[in-house]
Amino acid sequence: MYYENYKVKTVLESLHQNSDIDPESKRDIWTALSKGLYVQGAEIVQREHVNMTRNNGRTTIKIDYETRAPYFGNLFIGAKFSESLVIDR
Repeated sequence: MYYENYKVKTVLESLHQNSDIDPESKRDIWTALSKGLYVQGAEIVQREHVNMTRNNGRTTIKIDYETRAPYFGNLFIGAKFSESLVIDR
């Protein structure tokens, strides 16, 4: 679970460094984010987990998701993650 969250953080940080992405376009951001998550194998994050807002020339991307894994019998281990990034362009 934590390794997968590390992948999500890595992809999110790569958006900040990618100058080809228009920070005003939610479609560009989602396309780059989904491609990066696919390449990293972190497909747990879906579109409904991503919130993008634009305010005063700053784009904030926030990812909130939960994950769980089987533990024993009908018991599961779960974790809730929240990652965010601000792009100032």
